[in-house]
Amino acid sequence: MKLKKFSIALLGLILLLSLIGSASAAGLTAELDPRTAQVGDTVTLTVTANNDGLYDWYPVIIRVTHSSGLEFQSFIVPDKTLQNYDESTGIWNVNRMRHEERGLLKTLVITYKVMPSAAGKTLTASARFKTLQIEATGDDITNNYPAARTDSLTVSSSNGNTGHGNGTGNGTGTGNGSGTGNGNGTGSGNGNGNGNGNSLIDASGNSKLASAIGNMTSSNKNSPLKNLQGGGGGGSGKAYEVTTTPQKTNPDYLYILVALLLIGLILAGYFYGVRRE
Repeated sequence: MKLKKFSIALLGLILLLSLIGSASAAGLTAELDPRTAQVGDTVTLTVTANNDGLYDWYPVIIRVTHSSGLEFQSFIVPDKTLQNYDESTGIWNVNRMRHEERGLLKTLVITYKVMPSAAGKTLTASARFKTLQIEATGDDITNNYPAARTDSLTVSSSNGNTGHGNGTGNGTGTGNGSGTGNGNGTGSGNGNGNGNGNSLIDASGNSKLASAIGNMTSSNKNSPLKNLQGGGGGGSGKAYEVTTTPQKTNPDYLYILVALLLIGLILAGYFYGVRRE
């Protein structure tokens, strides 16, 4: 009988020690990062639950709280299938946490944006167990674990993410410049056309163009330009070449004259001889 009572007392002590051990080894942490920010910055809150005891927990429900001035952006439970967090209530339904290595640690990461209403303030965030039971026995151990230590975030009173700047500028400029240039060029071309133009033949019938060219080339008496006359009217106005040949005495007239003289001499000699006979 004494042995039986001793065994019951020993088992009770072991259970108590295990609960104490679970309570001392398990718990919640909440950390804000970074600890200082400006309006418009994004910050993260990391909530970690740790079961390092001897028994599995189920159900496990954690409530996350934070100051106003943080606007929810997104969340993730890394490397876990169950992504069950409700920002409207702040409830994170962890479901089950085993005391073995594969389930003793679970983490929730929430991303917030710092709102203008938080400028110059200190914001806080924390987490606590809302429901926590030993799965094997159903014992409620919620009150055995305190809330996570409240973490704080200081927001700058000035908004370093915005800025304004205005600038104007006017400029005028003036400048003068002058220059001269000379150039030589050669080329040839053909063209046909009709048009009206001023005649290059003067009232005496002489070529104005030939006269002008002759004056331009007076230093070169053999220049063929002296034999060029300008074309009249439109078209390309191209000058054409006129070949002038010095007039010569027709040699046929000389031959006839000589023949007549010879005939005259013969006849004169003939009549002269006849008279002497």
